[in-house]
Amino acid sequence: MIRNTIILLVAMVSFSGVLNAQVKKRPTAQEAAAKAKADADAKAKAAEESAKNKAADLQKNATDKLAAATAVDESKFNISVWGGYSFSMKSDYTKNVEGMFEGVSNITNKSNDSKLGGIAGAAEFYYGGNFQFGASVGYLKGHDITRKATNSGTEYTLNAKMDYTPIMGAVRYFIMPGLYAGAGLGIAPVTGGTETFKDPAGNYVQGGTPNVAWNLSYSGQAIIVQGRVGYDYALSNNVSIGIAGIFSYLQLELESFKQVTDSTTNTKLENISNSQLLITPALVITYKL
Repeated sequence: MIRNTIILLVAMVSFSGVLNAQVKKRPTAQEAAAKAKADADAKAKAAEESAKNKAADLQKNATDKLAAATAVDESKFNISVWGGYSFSMKSDYTKNVEGMFEGVSNITNKSNDSKLGGIAGAAEFYYGGNFQFGASVGYLKGHDITRKATNSGTEYTLNAKMDYTPIMGAVRYFIMPGLYAGAGLGIAPVTGGTETFKDPAGNYVQGGTPNVAWNLSYSGQAIIVQGRVGYDYALSNNVSIGIAGIFSYLQLELESFKQVTDSTTNTKLENISNSQLLITPALVITYKL
């Protein structure tokens, strides 16, 4: 009997231990809520850290881009090269050439091929910060005009060409990073200023007083005023690429000569007033030293 009693007590103790273990394993509602809150706080903190890291990366990228965009402004010495195509308003001279055969009764089948403006470019040197000053040397295509006319069944060709090589002092001001306005003033010597009138065989038509070949040469030195608006985008701390709208106004007195082929002396004819406006969209590359 004592033995049975001992066995019963041992069984009761074992059952009590199992029951207590099961009770301990089951968390209370308060513990479950605390654990859920801890998990939520951990997730929120992780999300907050991730957001902070992303914000820091975005701010760094924005700072780097701003530094690159303002690199041109911070420069002290810049070399710029631009190229474009000029569109020209009709000048006094080109109007005269295009209308040369009008009203002449014995000339028929008149045609006109006027190329006003053309390829343009320049090299420029600037010094300064937001406000920069410097100089430039460039090339502007003035005109290339071809007129054809028929007289008594024979076709004649009139050709007139003229270019300019501007040399200017210039300034520009950066209104905001990348965006600037500028102006220039200088001289623009005439280069390649010619006017010829030929028959189908390529011989110069004779005329004028004295009676010499129609082979004219023009010289002169224009006063040039230039204005522009442009935008530079920095590719690095030293190099930027941009676009610009350039407006050039030229005013000059052309000296006209008849080139006498059988003499060492050319015959001066007259001075011709001429003004011309050229508008040039251009691509600009700038290097900061």
